[in-house]
Amino acid sequence: MDTGNYCLGVILLFLWLSGPVCANNDIFLGGTVNWRSLGGGKTRFMYRSTWVRGHGPCGVGCSNTSIGKLTSGGTPFDTTFWQTTSSHGHVIDLNYVTTTISSNWEQGERVFNVSFATNSKFQLKLYTNSVTWVVSVNGAGGSNVVMETSVDTGMRNDTKEPNASPIAALPPYIGVSFGCLVTLSLPITEPDHDVLGCRLAHQTECGSGCTNLPQVYIDKSVCTITVNATADRGYSPGQTYRLALVVEDFPRFPILMGRQIKLPTDPLSRVPLQFTITVTKSPSCVSTVQFATPTLPDELRASYSMFPQPFVFASYLTVPTAGGTDFLTSLPAGMTSQRLNDDQKRQNVTRLYLTWQPERRQMGDNLACVWGKDRFGTTTSQRCVNALISDTDECRSSPCQGGGTCINLYHRFMCDCPPGLMPPLCSTHVTCADQPCLNNATCTDINSSFVCNCPKGFFGDRCRRERNLCQSFPCLNGGTCHSHHGTFTCTCPIHFSGVTCQQKGTISKKNGSNQNLTITVDNVVHQQPWIILASVLSGVLGAALLGSCCIWGLSKFWPRTKGAVGTTSDDKNAAKDSNRWSDKSSQPEQDSLRPGSYRPSSISSPIGHPAPFNTLTPIDIGGLAPPKYSNIYSSSLADPLMHRCGKV
Repeated sequence: MDTGNYCLGVILLFLWLSGPVCANNDIFLGGTVNWRSLGGGKTRFMYRSTWVRGHGPCGVGCSNTSIGKLTSGGTPFDTTFWQTTSSHGHVIDLNYVTTTISSNWEQGERVFNVSFATNSKFQLKLYTNSVTWVVSVNGAGGSNVVMETSVDTGMRNDTKEPNASPIAALPPYIGVSFGCLVTLSLPITEPDHDVLGCRLAHQTECGSGCTNLPQVYIDKSVCTITVNATADRGYSPGQTYRLALVVEDFPRFPILMGRQIKLPTDPLSRVPLQFTITVTKSPSCVSTVQFATPTLPDELRASYSMFPQPFVFASYLTVPTAGGTDFLTSLPAGMTSQRLNDDQKRQNVTRLYLTWQPERRQMGDNLACVWGKDRFGTTTSQRCVNALISDTDECRSSPCQGGGTCINLYHRFMCDCPPGLMPPLCSTHVTCADQPCLNNATCTDINSSFVCNCPKGFFGDRCRRERNLCQSFPCLNGGTCHSHHGTFTCTCPIHFSGVTCQQKGTISKKNGSNQNLTITVDNVVHQQPWIILASVLSGVLGAALLGSCCIWGLSKFWPRTKGAVGTTSDDKNAAKDSNRWSDKSSQPEQDSLRPGSYRPSSISSPIGHPAPFNTLTPIDIGGLAPPKYSNIYSSSLADPLMHRCGKV
């Protein structure tokens, strides 16, 4: 098969996780879609979706014998369609080739092509009232299913390839323990090694499936989610909550995409990421099962040259005596799994053996992820392999200079450079002409480098990181925290008030004004929750003293009555946090951005087999030359980073 000039991957993604089974037979749990430009105005999409087992396209009789078969689920699966804004027509229905079956869910994958005549920008969209979201803590999730991504296949001048969006994989279930602080790292990779960013989805981006978590902290620059699943933060054990995010990718330096300048603050793609979190009743904050050696590390990139031998890897889990251990997987189509005894004869370890013979249509980035789940339902962190199918590892020649780290990408590489140096080879110094300072910071050239003077609320060598006081979860009693440039406010639920919603009872609002206060951090040490807690306690103590004085004064004039004077007890939860946090470490103030692709842990065996040397000839793009800009990152076609996929 001729891949055309470009072999890329992109993800539109969201995932609704296993929850209570509704009476409605059409319970949509989620899906992923990646696309590759085929050239000639065509794009190939591959979507992966998940449903409650027996309620999705696989049907009531869904079993292991269904794996590898194309479903025909009937209504609404063959009457609900993907569509694009460019063609305004139906593209493909919701049936798929079944890939994974478990006790609670089913998952599948399907490929379809979309043609666009002149415009490389369009949206792929699933919008329907025919299927219902999974039930969550607030009742039915609703039937307004919205799944949408912005696709822009414009040619980039830094990679000489069409733009690609993030690729991700998620399990059909995530379980966190009640009373614990848990941070979830999302398995997301970026084929162009752009900078990733995550945010909460707006109402128009998630329909009836928007976030209903009582409190959640999202580190936008590294795409992690922190949940403080305690009662004073509004969580209840045994409940399922929704979370709707949007994942975006940003160029590291100014580039041209088509004839348009894209700055490091301009998102190149917008993809949804939606899933649910179930709060379990586990006695431990950490899952009672853990990955064991020789399980591969997470964030592994592996080149595979499509030799006749299959792509093989395994994961190992410890098995407690109580039992109930299970593997959760999100796999490409055609990958099969077997649960076997430990090949090292360990009695307390079980393994999951995965094999895969990729097809030519799967060339490029393919994420395969495995999680562990204990008998309480608490899940482990993931172990993911990004298999680069029909690829060689260009990092073997150690091309990066200046202390840069080589990132193996599909049919090319990228150098992850130290501060002050820039791609492709980390041989060029960054100056203010490259517009390195973000968020309205001022830039000053110093010798062959630069210094950014960050505005209030931002930090890092390029001022990309934002101080977020919501990370310390200051809002109590189910209050919602809002952070903005080093300040925060709490939106309190009914019957609670105060700066951190610590007071029971509402405060009367004069002229309808909002009484929530804003706390600044000009003189507050970053990420020290005890300082905020001390401020709150001092305020509560002051109010208590003032109230005591008032009561004493009134007692001089008020007639005495029998019995004790009634007092209102303070909220005891305002003075303490959960002692079951799984991670109490604070994050250093550095510009440690989540890289847009996994770390270059490239190996040849047993994951893949050494590929023969390929001579790849650069292909002339042709057409009009883009305008010249001195501050636009560009590379020569002669650079080894820029070679083409060619024919395989």
